Amino acid sequence: MFTNIPRYVEREIEEIQKLTLPIMKKTRKYSFLAILIIPISIVNLLSLIFFTPWSREMFISTLIFAVVGALGFAFQKEVRYSAKEIHKVSIAYMKERVEKSRVLDRHRQRHYIELLSTHPTRILNTFQQFLEEENRQIGL
Repeated sequence: MFTNIPRYVEREIEEIQKLTLPIMKKTRKYSFLAILIIPISIVNLLSLIFFTPWSREMFISTLIFAVVGALGFAFQKEVRYSAKEIHKVSIAYMKERVEKSRVLDRHRQRHYIELLSTHPTRILNTFQQFLEEENRQIGL
């Protein structure tokens, strides 16, 4: 699946993917819908407002496209929320995995948990370092 990644790291990443898969599926659907709905509603709203004479039908169409656009933006907001949820689930798994390590002592476990908590942009690197250290300890 991955290139140049040790098998034990790849297995852990696959476990994280299993946990986040349902959220990711929902996120993909919502993202796809938002990408389609938002531009269509904006273009139609602009064309109705600027190029169509005012009438009752225009008002109804404008209202419909405004509601559709709002729905698209709601999907987009849900995508952002789901991305945060995926991040939370991933970090929770990694912390739990570090805590369950029988190879590393408590001091090293706390060190990695602290790194996972304080450096959210480097969580994969930190988790990989933990797995590599754990694997080295097992090999000794």
